[in-house]
Amino acid sequence: MTVKLRRTLTRLFLFFTMLAFTVLFLIFAGNAVKKWRETELSLAIRLADGFSEELLQEESPAWEDLCSQALESRTWLFLSDGQNEQAGPECFPTPLAVLKEQLLSGSKVTGTEAVTPAHRAGDVFNRTTHRLTGNHSEIYYGIELRLDGSGSGDYVLILIYPCAALLDILREECRLYPLLWLLAFAVMYGMSRFLIQRTLLPVEAAMKSQKEFIAAASHELKTPLAVIQANAEAMKPADENGEETCGRERAVILEECGHMTTLIGSLLTLAATDAGSFRIEQKETDMDTLLIETWEAFLPACRKKEINLHLDTGEDCCPKVFCDGERIGQVLRILLDNALDHSPAGSPVTLKASVLKSRKGDMFACSVIDHGPGIPAGQRERVFERFFCGDASRTDRNHFGLGLSIAKEIIEKHHGILTFFDTPGGGCTFEFRLPVSRT
Repeated sequence: MTVKLRRTLTRLFLFFTMLAFTVLFLIFAGNAVKKWRETELSLAIRLADGFSEELLQEESPAWEDLCSQALESRTWLFLSDGQNEQAGPECFPTPLAVLKEQLLSGSKVTGTEAVTPAHRAGDVFNRTTHRLTGNHSEIYYGIELRLDGSGSGDYVLILIYPCAALLDILREECRLYPLLWLLAFAVMYGMSRFLIQRTLLPVEAAMKSQKEFIAAASHELKTPLAVIQANAEAMKPADENGEETCGRERAVILEECGHMTTLIGSLLTLAATDAGSFRIEQKETDMDTLLIETWEAFLPACRKKEINLHLDTGEDCCPKVFCDGERIGQVLRILLDNALDHSPAGSPVTLKASVLKSRKGDMFACSVIDHGPGIPAGQRERVFERFFCGDASRTDRNHFGLGLSIAKEIIEKHHGILTFFDTPGGGCTFEFRLPVSRT
């Protein structure tokens, strides 16, 4: 119990702490990408301003020289003076016509600013920045500079600058983040184990004391209860004349002794599983024989309750299963007793067995099918809890809410599974599966 609790708390602690670290790293990564993009935009603006300054000088360089400079800085230039247009060579994965169309449409504008050239104090450039998207989702910055009304004509300079891919930015700026995340995970894992173990020490001590008390009390009650039962059985229900003297009292004592014996046996079984001393003795078991014996043992109780108990083992004989036959018989008795208790008179209960073939190995499947009221949706998660009874108002003292939890422990010790589901037409079906061969 405490092992499962410790694992659950450790997983929850790690989940939320590493979720916080992940969110923090994502924020850092987002800021790194944002700063990188701002640097790229600043560089693109400086390049565009530099080219515009060169073009406005009295002795401006030749267009071919400007294009060479643009190619060296991985950019594309376009120049128009109102009469002639000049463009640099294609140099991007996306056709420049597509990028230019996006830029001229004005749908990708990110900012506009008026700039005064250094060599043309009387003129003003209108600088517009654009964020463009290529055909392959790559990002470009477009810088558009317009000089209107100058003595030498209207100039339009367009510069397109390719941005680095997101993965390239992350590799450059955040290459240590995965290592830091793993380091944080290792540190948090160690801290969680240490802190949770220290926190659960009082709980483990209390649970250990409780288990020891249950085991000790059960052992102490077992002996006097056996004495009471033996003396009650020795009591004569009638005197020498045949008149009843204490027959009713004797029957009540024996019935209550039976209830207490069942409860103490269940408590001892659970105490053994909690203490890790519960053992099973596996050997080849003839499941046909076990099923028939169990079926025959429940026939009188079924006749008394007017319930039809069917045994369905299929056309083929059940295989021999490597298991603890006595413990599996206990599981069958628990499931059948539970089915009879919840089945109305006249309804059928079926004990069904089959073999499931799989690549991992054959599995022996056994089902107990009833047509009672079934299990409400709100109680399904608690079916295997200890001392849980579906109907809290029930006065039947033959059940203490321990049977199904014991059955689950036994099946899990055999590396099997115990599940339940709704019976078609109403009712509930409990099914356990065991590996046929040794595990």
